[in-house]
Amino acid sequence: MPGHPHINIRRLGATVSCALLAMTGSNLCQAGPWITPGDETLRHHIQVLSDARVIRVPVTTWPLMWSGIKSDLESADTHQLSNGQLMSLSYVRFALRRDTSDDVRLTFTGGLRQDPNLFTNFADSQRDPLETTLSADWMGKHLAGQLSVSYTDDVNGDPDAKLDGSYLSAILGNWAFTAGAQERWWGPGWQNSLILGTNARPAPSIGIQRNHSYAFDSPWLSWIGPWHLETFMAQLENDRYVSDALLWGLRITFRPFDALEVGLTRTAQWGGEGRPQDWGTFTDLLLGRDNRGDDDIDESNEPGNQLGGIDWRLSGTVLDDVGVGFYGQWIGDDETNSQPTAFVMLMGLDVSVLVNQTQHRAYLEYSDTLAEGFKPDHPGKKNYAYEHGIYRNGYRYRNRTIGSSVDNDSRILTLAHDMFILDDMQFGWSASYIKLNMDGSDASPPGGHTLSRDNTTKLWDIGAHYRLLLNPWQLTVGLNYQSEELTYAGDTLDGTSAYFAWEARW
Repeated sequence: MPGHPHINIRRLGATVSCALLAMTGSNLCQAGPWITPGDETLRHHIQVLSDARVIRVPVTTWPLMWSGIKSDLESADTHQLSNGQLMSLSYVRFALRRDTSDDVRLTFTGGLRQDPNLFTNFADSQRDPLETTLSADWMGKHLAGQLSVSYTDDVNGDPDAKLDGSYLSAILGNWAFTAGAQERWWGPGWQNSLILGTNARPAPSIGIQRNHSYAFDSPWLSWIGPWHLETFMAQLENDRYVSDALLWGLRITFRPFDALEVGLTRTAQWGGEGRPQDWGTFTDLLLGRDNRGDDDIDESNEPGNQLGGIDWRLSGTVLDDVGVGFYGQWIGDDETNSQPTAFVMLMGLDVSVLVNQTQHRAYLEYSDTLAEGFKPDHPGKKNYAYEHGIYRNGYRYRNRTIGSSVDNDSRILTLAHDMFILDDMQFGWSASYIKLNMDGSDASPPGGHTLSRDNTTKLWDIGAHYRLLLNPWQLTVGLNYQSEELTYAGDTLDGTSAYFAWEARW
């Protein structure tokens, strides 16, 4: 809009990157400052220690900063830990040394599967049939960076060569300032995140987050406990209905007492070609002044498409060595009186235990993306969650939902079990019953369900995998069965699909 400053993420990201380089020079000596989503083994061991009160910082916002975890590990009282917890402590300490070594780290990862992966989760975010990536990361006293170059057999028509996962970050005081294309997973779920997960590709963004989750010193605020904050601004693709729309996110997590972690999250699509994109518009967005009919808001100046809500994890140990967690996520796709409404929901229960020197983790997780659909005797708001009248592509990026992998108006119930055998093997299986697009109708293009347009599909998705570490290689073979045909990106996917994945670190 003339006369107003516009936000351009690409230009601003380049400016931030140049400034960070100028501030820190070339003092590059260590690896990354955080743990990216996708490493299920490391997440399992971190969660074991969090449930046992060894790790006290919040652990449901990924990337997860190493700083607070390192501090908690250094103060761990090993005399109070069970055998299983000691095994997890040993593994996380090993991962800390590996990921913060005084060298540039090289990583070669990839995967080959018969079909695109439609139901991604925390542990498996490979989207296309072929993905292979070579990355180098490093960290100096104040600067960290990663260059990640990948090639994919992209089924959505995007360029096959990508820089997803690349970033440049500076730590100033207790804050990390980052520009790049980072994978994020916000929430306690293992199968899904309703608001921000790894189902869609990471969009280029600039962001700020706390480095260490120290509690407040003030007696008025110390009850909040250790807390973490992250916010970012990303730029979506230029060939959507509203070209170059922006995606803003904010997440605050805290542990008011050891057994409970709480997360408060907001995201919003706003700006883009033909839409107001000045600081006044963003202020209205931030303060929740974005409903038509309120404060002279109409379609021409409506700030954006917001989601927001709360998640939690209540956990502890029983019988000295059994970790138990109850978690949930409630995300509203509308707002009334500055409060989220029209909720979608996720609930889960997980258990971890050591049996004969093998660690086990099992979880049962259920999510419902029909807005208000979980209410008794309520039909729900159909074609509502992840859809919008202005941002007509909906809450999606590159033809994938930014939130739940099953898209809107859908339900998924997952039972999964993983066995971590010593330090070099893992076997796991999962079974999901899925009901896609429950009302059988759809929003008009370019919106609408990405997996089941204009009809309801019920199916089973069952998979198993085996992972073996042959240092420096980690090899995975898996098999997936899908009981019904689905059409995605113009291709019909059905039956059984095998996959093979690899990772090597130097």
